[in-house]
Amino acid sequence: MWRILRDRGMIDKEIEVSSTPEHVMCAEPLPDETELCTQTVDLDQWFSSDLTSSGSFDLGILAIEAFGKLLDALPIPTLLVDGSYSVVFVNRACGKISPNYDKVRGVPFATLVPRPRNAEKAQLLLRRVFSTRKPHVADGILEFETKKVWGRLHFSSIRIGRDRYTMILVEDLTSERTQLLLNQRDWKQIRRKLEELEKLASDSSEERMATADRLEKELTRHERTRESLRDARRKFDALTEQIPFGVAVIDTEGGFRYLNGKFKELFGWHSESLPHGTEWFTRILPETDRTYGTVLEWLEAISVNDGRERELRTFEVVLREGDRITVAFRSVKLPDGDYLVTCKPLPPSTAELVPSDPL
Repeated sequence: MWRILRDRGMIDKEIEVSSTPEHVMCAEPLPDETELCTQTVDLDQWFSSDLTSSGSFDLGILAIEAFGKLLDALPIPTLLVDGSYSVVFVNRACGKISPNYDKVRGVPFATLVPRPRNAEKAQLLLRRVFSTRKPHVADGILEFETKKVWGRLHFSSIRIGRDRYTMILVEDLTSERTQLLLNQRDWKQIRRKLEELEKLASDSSEERMATADRLEKELTRHERTRESLRDARRKFDALTEQIPFGVAVIDTEGGFRYLNGKFKELFGWHSESLPHGTEWFTRILPETDRTYGTVLEWLEAISVNDGRERELRTFEVVLREGDRITVAFRSVKLPDGDYLVTCKPLPPSTAELVPSDPL
């Protein structure tokens, strides 16, 4: 449209829209008109002689003139505002905003802006357009009969005769704005979730570090316990090796857990040929001479497990070489179920005085 008007010589000066237009309705000090280069569209030649004696234009014929028809043909909602800042014309495209768009004609333009503060900014912007006669662009919300639209408003100065008007083209950005707000809302939700995940990861990391620290302390404590047990075992081995009689520890399965040197020497077995506890039991007493079926039954029978001192039990046993000797046994059942067995051979002279128990 600007090109048509320029070709017909009806523009005071070619319009050059700033590449950095205002996108927010705001109030600024009005410049001195003597310093301005106006950019008003002169529409006198679009009309014949329908001017009053004062030079004012009768807008009643606008709708049937070519310019009115041109505005109605525009697919963009368009308004004309006069010097009193009231809407004097709306085109048919305003029906996209509200079917009752005709009711907008005659009302102050500022009343179409919902919020008072923004309405004041719109009023100041109109004053600026009328004063500077330059195009301006602003983003804002317009309300036609309770129907709101987010639009980009393009303000242009129009002259018809001696009267000046401001033409406002409304670029509907409601869908784009709604999508932008939805994207911002979604991004806020995503960012909140990310912050929650980061916090959860941080808490998990701290928890893992605390767990690792506890585990390290527990492993250290266990290592100290194992070292204490190894130290106790070394002391036990050193002590039992100094005892002048045999010492054995037999587990709950009847196997040897520990034997001292005197025990091996007494019965004639060394570490490399040491039998299981059950085999040892059957060898030291042939089946024809046994009363107890297993070594565990025998150990339980001679055990000191009631907290009272029990006398030594003597038994005649068969050694590895086949010799028979009398041995005094004592068994103590340990808290873990194992048996601590001591065995001391009796000299022949003493053995004759001590009766042997049947195995």
